[in-house]
Amino acid sequence: MVQHASPLKLSARLAQIASEWYQLLYVCVDSNFSIVEVSPNISTMFDGASQIETGIPLTEAFREFIGAEDALQAILAKKSPSFKIERINRYRSDGSLHYLTFHVLPFDPDQPDSGLLVVFEDVTGFALSEQNLLQKRNELSLLQGAL
Repeated sequence: MVQHASPLKLSARLAQIASEWYQLLYVCVDSNFSIVEVSPNISTMFDGASQIETGIPLTEAFREFIGAEDALQAILAKKSPSFKIERINRYRSDGSLHYLTFHVLPFDPDQPDSGLLVVFEDVTGFALSEQNLLQKRNELSLLQGAL
């Protein structure tokens, strides 16, 4: 028989399942955009993850955030609820191409100046499926034009 779990234990378990199913990793940054915490398994998504460490600026670890400082500041100032960079492509050391989406949210919505939570989602399967469908549609259009 399953006993009722404490809310904290249930939340932790749901977070673990979501992370596994949706391939999610994270970094936490302070209000100066310096990394203060790194997902323990970040190397599963990013080669060279040893260079992603606490104390370094977010823009140094992830160049995709260069120029996005105003959007990040807007989250801290409660002017924006979130920020997203979609379908960033990254090659891994084995030559495989992966597509990632970066989600940025306040770490604590009640205290936005407490920093930001950056969640990285591997969307490779979805992106490749979408590309395949687009290619098939283009091929179909070409065939229709040839007929």
